[in-house]
Amino acid sequence: PTLSASAQELFGIGTPPPYGLIFSLLMACLMLGSLVFQILTSSLTDGQGNPVPPSPHFLLRMNKAICACAAVACMITATMGMVNHWTGLGALLCFEFSVGMYYPAIGSLRGKFVPRESRGL
Repeated sequence: PTLSASAQELFGIGTPPPYGLIFSLLMACLMLGSLVFQILTSSLTDGQGNPVPPSPHFLLRMNKAICACAAVACMITATMGMVNHWTGLGALLCFEFSVGMYYPAIGSLRGKFVPRESRGL
C-alpha cells in the first residue's frame, strides 16, 4: 500500500510501483556492503606494508551503528507523519548495505572460532 501510494504521487494514478527498480537497488546495496567489507579487510596496511585488517568485531559494531541509524530514520519519519517515501527507501538501502557487510563478517568469525569439523554445510 505504501509503495502504491508513493508511485501514484510520483508517476500518476494507476501506475504500479517500480518493483524491479526497488529490488535492483536492494541487491546493489547488498553487494556493495560485501565489497566494502572485502576492501576494508584487505587494503589496510601498517607502516611497513604488512596487512592489518580491522577485526570483524569492529566491523560488526560499525554495522550495528549503520543499522540503528537506518531504524531511527524510519521511526522518526513514521512517528512524525512525514510522507517522504525516499527517506524510507534510503533507510532500507542502508539496512541492506549493513546486511551485505554482516554475512562476510560472520563467516570470517565462524571460520576463526568454530572448528571445521563442527561446521554445518
